[in-house]
Amino acid sequence: MAFESIVYNGAPALCLTSDAGGRIVVLQRGAHLISWQDARGVERLYLSPLSPLAGPAAVRGGVPVIFPQFGTLGVVGRHGFARTTEWQCVGHDAQSIEMALTHTADAHAAWPHDCECRLTFTLRENALEMRLNVRNTGTSVLQFTAALHTYWALDSEASHIEGLHANGAPWALAGFQDEMIFEAPATLRIRTPDGVLHTQTQGFRDLVVWNPGPNHGLGDLPVDGHLHYACVEAAQLTPVVLAPGAVWTGTQHCDCA
Repeated sequence: MAFESIVYNGAPALCLTSDAGGRIVVLQRGAHLISWQDARGVERLYLSPLSPLAGPAAVRGGVPVIFPQFGTLGVVGRHGFARTTEWQCVGHDAQSIEMALTHTADAHAAWPHDCECRLTFTLRENALEMRLNVRNTGTSVLQFTAALHTYWALDSEASHIEGLHANGAPWALAGFQDEMIFEAPATLRIRTPDGVLHTQTQGFRDLVVWNPGPNHGLGDLPVDGHLHYACVEAAQLTPVVLAPGAVWTGTQHCDCA
């Protein structure tokens, strides 16, 4: 394994490469995973070529960390502040990178809570695990929603989800998608022309499937960008209520073996 600090398209980042050839790249801003290459060198995440990585806007692609609010389900800005805040690398070894975000009550008037988030990426030959921990470090109860907003690189017109059904058939990923699925299956298979991605979650009880479709009008996404990805996201859409000192953990394990 090799670990190094790099500048990736103008943004500070961390890179971990396995002896078997897998590689991940994580931005320090947002602890944002922007690349996962498997042992064959196949890129598994979509990253828009029109999205600046250094900010201030959120990055379009990879795995944005959604916290403490998914979408507009709360009182802070859309999808929260974690994805555009600087995180610190607090540890790494031959297989993993651990990032931390410390938030204080006076940092955001609409969300006045003390907490620490830790996000650990563990890389194996053809697998990746992302584990998000949220610890209430304050003296009052806090609540949040969260997601790992994963942009899978795939042909959306020719891919579907096995383990999730619509009208009795596997969930097709073609066209516009904007679905929040509560109490979703923990294990899914995303079947693509290039093979199958297996995902398994713990802690995240819900799922989001999103693609803006052909009429997206997004300035940071190519006109045909929607054809090259679909977001299938581990999510916690029902608010987590966390007492002082308590910890919540959500994991998403992905493999492409």
